[in-house]
Amino acid sequence: MKLCKLNSVLTVLLLPALMQSQTLNKILSQADVQIFRQAQYFIHNAQFQDAESLLVTARCPGEIKNFLNQVLFFWRFTYTKNDSFADKSIQYGQMNKELLKNKNDQSGLFFLAGTQGYLGLTYASQKDGSVTSAMSEGRDGFHGLSDLLDKYPDFSECHLGLGIYKGMVSQLPTFLKWILYPFGIKGDRESAFNSLDTASKNEMLTKADAWFWKAAFLKEDTLAYSIYDSLTINYPKNPFYHFLYGHMLYKNGQLSKAILELNEAARLLDKNIFPIVKEGALTDLGHIYYNLKEYDNSLRYWHQLESNQNNLSNSQKREVYQYLMKNYRALNDTSNAEKYSELYENNH
Repeated sequence: MKLCKLNSVLTVLLLPALMQSQTLNKILSQADVQIFRQAQYFIHNAQFQDAESLLVTARCPGEIKNFLNQVLFFWRFTYTKNDSFADKSIQYGQMNKELLKNKNDQSGLFFLAGTQGYLGLTYASQKDGSVTSAMSEGRDGFHGLSDLLDKYPDFSECHLGLGIYKGMVSQLPTFLKWILYPFGIKGDRESAFNSLDTASKNEMLTKADAWFWKAAFLKEDTLAYSIYDSLTINYPKNPFYHFLYGHMLYKNGQLSKAILELNEAARLLDKNIFPIVKEGALTDLGHIYYNLKEYDNSLRYWHQLESNQNNLSNSQKREVYQYLMKNYRALNDTSNAEKYSELYENNH
């Protein structure tokens, strides 16, 4: 059983050091803090190549550059499911562990805990990742952050990382939580939100990450509306944020606003190769226009999915054929309706 199967795309991440707080201001130079801020902005805007270019030329300590590259390639993997990006993230993480193994100062311990957290999440997110590595690295990262917070209660970066871990654990089915008990990783929704709310009080880099994860744990709760709205305003080039906001609006019946957000996601996705996000946006738009009985518009999105069917699972292909069939039936196009009915029935 792989830990990654317990959480979706949004599975994803511990972002303890992509942020600024008063603590980081005290232990890092202002030049290093600025690199964090720039990298964070590019990553939150899904401008991964810009982030990579920044880090190639950045003059900062090795543990900072390694960690930011680790984070960058984890996000690229999350958006693309390209295994080579996961491999690069792990490579930078292992390099950082070796670099930091003898550093016991506040900065070194912080970067080590963050590195271990990301290694755990990357192993967990890989299709054939190591469950043992995922759990042991995650355990070490969690306890490293906890120990730092005991010593430095104002270390908001640790509040963020612990909030993410506790939130993820709180969403596991009860019968699976025993897996994590030997590792000392416990979590509940209220405790997770308290940690994330503490982290969100920072106006610089911590806030956006805390917003994102709180909204993710809220799922389709209407309390997440304002959070997603803020993320799309502050990071308008990120198609994932527009998709998440649009999807939530769609599920809560706000179809006009959902169409605007999902179309913006689709427009931005035309310039990026993020297949999972694109499939989600196109699928939602296909459903919305079908429900609105705008069958020609609905067909446009289902045909876009059909044209990219090599990236679809069998169940996704079946859904595409089903809705192409239903739309053509509604338009009284018998020939095409029969064509997609046959494809639907034959695709299992």
